[in-house]
Amino acid sequence: MINNLSIMLIDDNVIDLFLNKKFIEAHKLANKTTKFEDSHEAFQYLHSASAADWPNLILLDIHMPIMDGFEFLELYNTLPIENREKTNIIMLSSSILMSDNEKVLKYPSVIAFLTKPLNITELVQLLKDKGIIKP
Repeated sequence: MINNLSIMLIDDNVIDLFLNKKFIEAHKLANKTTKFEDSHEAFQYLHSASAADWPNLILLDIHMPIMDGFEFLELYNTLPIENREKTNIIMLSSSILMSDNEKVLKYPSVIAFLTKPLNITELVQLLKDKGIIKP
């Protein structure tokens, strides 16, 4: 499966970043994968990136130091709508708190909440179901 997606990974856990990037590469889900250990750096990248350099999909960890996933989403919503419209976000967390799950639904860019570790089969099915990749 070869997809023309650009995926951004944001997670303070370097092991999760490494594994998720390898899963994406092994399943050929993206032609470009960028990763950030710091959500503030990811925001700065998006803030200064041209529309052509924006990812189609962001996998965003919820619980991070400095700026957590929810704080990132608040800042993300200040970015130009024309850029945000082409990007979907999937929130990731090792926590299965219902309050987190309910809170992510308030953000229109967020299409799902998945628990960590990332299950690549579940991710692929979700992307197919949402029409982001072809079945």
